[in-house]
Amino acid sequence: MPDHGAMKTLEVILQRELAGLRERSGKKALDVLEVGTIRETAEGARPADGWSTLFFAEHVAEHGGRVVGVDLDVSAARLVLQRHGVAEKVELVTGSSLEVLPRLVDEGASFDVIFLDSDNDPDLVMSEYEFALKLIRPGGLILADDVDQDDVWVRKGLKLIPYLKDSGVAFRIDRREASWGGRDVMIQEVKG
Repeated sequence: MPDHGAMKTLEVILQRELAGLRERSGKKALDVLEVGTIRETAEGARPADGWSTLFFAEHVAEHGGRVVGVDLDVSAARLVLQRHGVAEKVELVTGSSLEVLPRLVDEGASFDVIFLDSDNDPDLVMSEYEFALKLIRPGGLILADDVDQDDVWVRKGLKLIPYLKDSGVAFRIDRREASWGGRDVMIQEVKG
């Protein structure tokens, strides 16, 4: 169930979850895969767009690890990362997630954290989640943004959330602030 008691930004949720993962795993450096990167370059877009790519880059700059960001268009992410001096901390990959993720699986890549935040398409998000299960390390985190079930415009979770419930997968939902209201974030701690 969503935690409506204390509204928070996406960065606050990500900070809490990565700190918890570092504590549970004993790892300082985490490898992160983000599907869907920064889309708007204006500083005022940070709260709404989430700017998780910048958050992950700053996290890696402080704690070590690596970030791979996948999007059809990474130009906004590249500009924001350069402006903040952390462009070298993120490997930006231009392409469709459904082309890039299978390639990462074939290469034997693995990650401690996978953040799904691409297009507002329930079928796409479900497919990305299936690849995430092949790429996540035991004990890692899979997160998906904008998985609201009661918003007619936000469709990312329409297949994923029922699938997780029907499959008995342990997950939780947290609610983040956005300029247009709150949005749900799915958090799954993958068992080792």
